[in-house]
Amino acid sequence: MKTPLKLWVAGARPRTLPAAVVPVVVGTAAGYVATRHSFSAVGVTSGYRDTQHSFSPVNAILALVVALALQIGTNYVNDYADGVRGTDEVRVGPVRLVAGRLASVRQVKLAALASFGVSGIAGLILAIRVSYWFIPIGLLCGLAGWAYTGGRHPYGYLGLGEALVFVFFGLVATAGSAYVQHV
Repeated sequence: MKTPLKLWVAGARPRTLPAAVVPVVVGTAAGYVATRHSFSAVGVTSGYRDTQHSFSPVNAILALVVALALQIGTNYVNDYADGVRGTDEVRVGPVRLVAGRLASVRQVKLAALASFGVSGIAGLILAIRVSYWFIPIGLLCGLAGWAYTGGRHPYGYLGLGEALVFVFFGLVATAGSAYVQHV
């Protein structure tokens, strides 16, 4: 079955993408500001001293690619897993590729894996540029994206969805985006 590109875009759920973009923008801005003003312990009266800005557009773009690809991959996993379980059979809202029989289960699963692959490649490049600690963090983020509604015991159905989305798309994405600006 051949699925048109516009359905794949709809299946990626573009309305959810600000959840990936905002933490990266905020983290990048925080990283930039933090490099501009570093605390000076020497001058009590001055408090802060001006330093040279540190901004890496490459690192910011890589962080954005990681976040967007993780979000899209998670959305495809949600479509795939809910489609397999039959939980999306009768619903109102964004298009569901599997439940709407617009794409096969295999196609949507492959789209999710491809999205996580893009995130992994961008994340690996970022880890090489910044710190290898981003590799296990990235693996945890990918696992969290898959386990949201995928796997045997999806945490999204256990009332843990919002808490873990806050951790990974809030704290990790924002702090990570700030950290990659300190290179």
